[in-house]
Amino acid sequence: MASAGASPVPAAPRGSLTIAAVGDAGALPSAGVGAALELGYDLGHWRFAGLGALFASRTARVGSVGGDFNLAFGAALICRSQPVARVVALGCAGAEVGRLAGQGIGVDAPRLGRVLWLAPRAEVGAGIPLSTNLTLVARAGAAFPLSRPVFVADQAVQVHRASRVTARGTLGVQLYF
Repeated sequence: MASAGASPVPAAPRGSLTIAAVGDAGALPSAGVGAALELGYDLGHWRFAGLGALFASRTARVGSVGGDFNLAFGAALICRSQPVARVVALGCAGAEVGRLAGQGIGVDAPRLGRVLWLAPRAEVGAGIPLSTNLTLVARAGAAFPLSRPVFVADQAVQVHRASRVTARGTLGVQLYF
Protein backbone atom coordinates (compact mmCIF):
# COMPACT_ATOMS: atom_id res chain seq x y z
CA MET A 1 0.00 0.00 0.00
CA ALA A 2 1.31 3.44 -0.93
CA SER A 3 1.74 6.02 1.80
CA ALA A 4 -0.29 9.21 1.79
CA GLY A 5 1.19 11.76 -0.61
CA ALA A 6 3.23 9.16 -2.53
CA SER A 7 3.27 9.29 -6.31
CA PRO A 8 0.87 6.90 -8.02
CA VAL A 9 2.36 3.78 -9.56
CA PRO A 10 3.60 4.79 -13.05
CA ALA A 11 1.86 3.32 -16.08
CA ALA A 12 3.51 0.55 -18.07
CA PRO A 13 6.13 1.69 -20.62
CA ARG A 14 4.57 2.85 -23.87
CA GLY A 15 5.31 4.77 -27.03
CA SER A 16 3.48 7.74 -28.49
CA LEU A 17 3.13 9.94 -31.55
CA THR A 18 2.34 13.64 -31.09
CA ILE A 19 1.14 16.04 -33.79
CA ALA A 20 1.35 19.65 -32.67
CA ALA A 21 1.15 23.29 -33.61
CA VAL A 22 4.24 25.18 -32.42
CA GLY A 23 4.98 28.84 -31.89
CA ASP A 24 8.24 30.78 -31.71
CA ALA A 25 9.11 34.29 -30.68
CA GLY A 26 12.74 35.29 -31.05
CA ALA A 27 14.40 32.96 -33.55
CA LEU A 28 12.63 34.51 -36.53
CA PRO A 29 12.14 38.24 -37.26
CA SER A 30 8.59 38.13 -35.85
CA ALA A 31 6.48 35.62 -33.95
CA GLY A 32 5.90 32.56 -36.08
CA VAL A 33 3.90 29.35 -36.17
CA GLY A 34 4.69 25.93 -37.48
CA ALA A 35 4.09 22.23 -37.08
CA ALA A 36 5.89 19.50 -35.16
CA LEU A 37 5.87 15.72 -35.18
CA GLU A 38 7.14 13.97 -32.06
CA LEU A 39 7.88 10.34 -31.20
CA GLY A 40 8.08 9.55 -27.51
CA TYR A 41 8.63 6.75 -25.06
CA ASP A 42 7.31 6.88 -21.50
CA LEU A 43 9.09 4.85 -18.84
CA GLY A 44 7.76 5.38 -15.35
CA HIS A 45 7.84 9.09 -14.56
CA TRP A 46 10.28 9.76 -17.43
CA ARG A 47 9.52 10.64 -21.03
CA PHE A 48 12.10 10.49 -23.83
CA ALA A 49 11.17 12.23 -27.08
CA GLY A 50 12.56 13.13 -30.45
CA LEU A 51 10.79 15.71 -32.58
CA GLY A 52 11.02 17.63 -35.81
CA ALA A 53 9.61 21.14 -36.29
CA LEU A 54 9.20 23.40 -39.31
CA PHE A 55 8.14 27.05 -39.05
CA ALA A 56 6.42 29.19 -41.68
CA SER A 57 8.62 31.86 -43.29
CA ARG A 58 8.76 35.29 -41.69
CA THR A 59 9.90 38.47 -43.47
CA ALA A 60 12.05 41.30 -42.15
CA ARG A 61 12.58 44.61 -43.97
CA VAL A 62 14.94 47.49 -43.37
CA GLY A 63 14.07 50.21 -45.83
CA SER A 64 13.85 48.72 -49.32
CA VAL A 65 15.85 45.55 -48.53
CA GLY A 66 15.12 42.57 -46.34
CA GLY A 67 14.88 38.85 -46.15
CA ASP A 68 12.54 35.88 -45.87
CA PHE A 69 13.57 33.62 -42.97
CA ASN A 70 12.69 30.08 -41.97
CA LEU A 71 13.63 27.70 -39.21
CA ALA A 72 13.64 23.90 -39.18
CA PHE A 73 15.09 21.73 -36.42
CA GLY A 74 15.14 18.37 -34.76
CA ALA A 75 15.19 18.10 -30.98
CA ALA A 76 15.74 15.55 -28.26
CA LEU A 77 13.91 16.02 -24.96
CA ILE A 78 13.85 14.28 -21.63
CA CYS A 79 10.89 15.06 -19.40
CA ARG A 80 9.92 14.26 -15.85
CA SER A 81 6.19 13.69 -15.49
CA GLN A 82 4.13 13.90 -12.32
CA PRO A 83 0.39 13.16 -12.13
CA VAL A 84 -1.56 15.90 -10.34
CA ALA A 85 -5.23 14.98 -10.09
CA ARG A 86 -6.35 14.31 -13.72
CA VAL A 87 -3.47 16.29 -15.25
CA VAL A 88 0.12 15.17 -15.82
CA ALA A 89 2.63 17.95 -15.11
CA LEU A 90 5.80 17.98 -17.23
CA GLY A 91 9.26 19.48 -16.82
CA CYS A 92 11.50 19.01 -19.87
CA ALA A 93 15.05 19.76 -20.98
CA GLY A 94 16.82 19.05 -24.24
CA ALA A 95 18.52 20.45 -27.30
CA GLU A 96 17.62 21.58 -30.81
CA VAL A 97 19.79 21.10 -33.90
CA GLY A 98 18.70 22.53 -37.23
CA ARG A 99 18.95 25.31 -39.76
CA LEU A 100 18.03 28.99 -39.72
CA ALA A 101 17.98 30.36 -43.27
CA GLY A 102 17.36 33.72 -44.89
CA GLN A 103 16.86 34.68 -48.55
CA GLY A 104 17.55 38.30 -49.50
CA ILE A 105 14.73 40.39 -50.98
CA GLY A 106 14.87 43.81 -52.62
CA VAL A 107 18.56 43.39 -53.52
CA ASP A 108 20.27 43.11 -56.91
CA ALA A 109 21.71 39.63 -56.29
CA PRO A 110 19.59 37.79 -53.68
CA ARG A 111 21.50 35.10 -51.80
CA LEU A 112 20.45 32.34 -49.48
CA GLY A 113 22.26 32.42 -46.14
CA ARG A 114 22.09 29.41 -43.84
CA VAL A 115 23.46 28.85 -40.36
CA LEU A 116 23.51 25.96 -37.94
CA TRP A 117 20.83 26.30 -35.29
CA LEU A 118 22.01 24.76 -32.02
CA ALA A 119 20.10 25.59 -28.85
CA PRO A 120 19.56 24.01 -25.44
CA ARG A 121 15.94 24.28 -24.35
CA ALA A 122 13.76 23.95 -21.24
CA GLU A 123 9.99 23.64 -20.95
CA VAL A 124 7.13 23.07 -18.56
CA GLY A 125 3.79 21.71 -19.58
CA ALA A 126 0.78 19.57 -18.94
CA GLY A 127 -0.98 16.59 -20.45
CA ILE A 128 -4.73 16.17 -20.10
CA PRO A 129 -5.94 12.63 -20.89
CA LEU A 130 -8.90 12.64 -23.28
CA SER A 131 -9.13 8.83 -23.33
CA THR A 132 -6.92 5.84 -22.52
CA ASN A 133 -4.74 6.39 -25.61
CA LEU A 134 -5.23 10.09 -26.42
CA THR A 135 -3.87 13.11 -24.52
CA LEU A 136 -4.00 16.85 -25.12
CA VAL A 137 -0.50 18.25 -24.53
CA ALA A 138 0.58 21.86 -23.96
CA ARG A 139 4.15 23.00 -23.26
CA ALA A 140 5.82 26.40 -22.98
CA GLY A 141 9.47 27.22 -22.57
CA ALA A 142 12.57 28.75 -24.04
CA ALA A 143 15.49 27.91 -26.30
CA PHE A 144 18.93 29.49 -25.92
CA PRO A 145 20.81 29.68 -29.26
CA LEU A 146 24.53 29.07 -28.87
CA SER A 147 25.36 31.34 -31.82
CA ARG A 148 23.45 34.30 -33.25
CA PRO A 149 24.91 35.25 -36.62
CA VAL A 150 23.76 38.48 -38.25
CA PHE A 151 21.96 38.25 -41.59
CA VAL A 152 22.80 41.24 -43.81
CA ALA A 153 21.50 42.58 -47.12
CA ASP A 154 23.63 44.50 -49.62
CA GLN A 155 26.69 43.62 -47.52
CA ALA A 156 25.96 46.31 -44.94
CA VAL A 157 22.32 46.39 -43.77
CA GLN A 158 21.61 44.21 -40.73
CA VAL A 159 18.26 42.55 -41.43
CA HIS A 160 17.94 39.92 -38.68
CA ARG A 161 19.63 38.33 -35.71
CA ALA A 162 17.96 35.75 -33.44
CA SER A 163 17.30 36.79 -29.84
CA ARG A 164 19.45 35.46 -26.99
CA VAL A 165 16.38 33.67 -25.62
CA THR A 166 13.56 32.46 -27.84
CA ALA A 167 10.12 31.58 -26.50
CA ARG A 168 8.53 28.29 -27.54
CA GLY A 169 4.95 27.04 -27.28
CA THR A 170 3.46 23.69 -28.25
CA LEU A 171 -0.15 22.50 -28.38
CA GLY A 172 -0.95 19.07 -29.74
CA VAL A 173 -2.55 15.69 -29.44
CA GLN A 174 -0.60 12.65 -28.33
CA LEU A 175 -1.61 9.15 -29.40
CA TYR A 176 -0.24 6.31 -27.29
CA PHE A 177 0.45 2.89 -28.77
